Amino acid sequence: MFEKIQTVSKSHHQRIGRIFIQVIQKRPSREFGYIILIKFPREVLGFYTEQEGSYPGSQPTVNSQFTNLSIIAPFWYKLDDKRPGGLIDSVTAAHKRKVIQSAHEKHVRVYLVVHNLFYETLEKGKQVASKVLDKDKNRIVFIQTLRNEMK
Repeated sequence: MFEKIQTVSKSHHQRIGRIFIQVIQKRPSREFGYIILIKFPREVLGFYTEQEGSYPGSQPTVNSQFTNLSIIAPFWYKLDDKRPGGLIDSVTAAHKRKVIQSAHEKHVRVYLVVHNLFYETLEKGKQVASKVLDKDKNRIVFIQTLRNEMK
């Protein structure tokens, strides 16, 4: 993944692109000159929900804990049971833009999550997902729907 690290800072931390790494140990090597053992930062993904009744949404937690988060995955999209490959979103486009912009300002990435929950029965959710996954035409629609949503 990384071809070569040429220098090691005194603090033993380096930045490669947008990733900070921590150098654990630098060992001499006859073959390579030296080998650097690297500790990669952990990724922390938080599922992001909106307020539901008396349950608060995730935004206050994102605001207070963003330094501990790498990614949020908003729970906004479910598979459309009437249009295979389509999505039903639970929030407005303006709200999505606001949450995504806020996350990006905090250097938190946002993943698009699509679920097959909250239908009349568990079996119906399975059937809805199967309709998308089992037919080429529906998969193509689904992929295009995702691409359009990410624009």
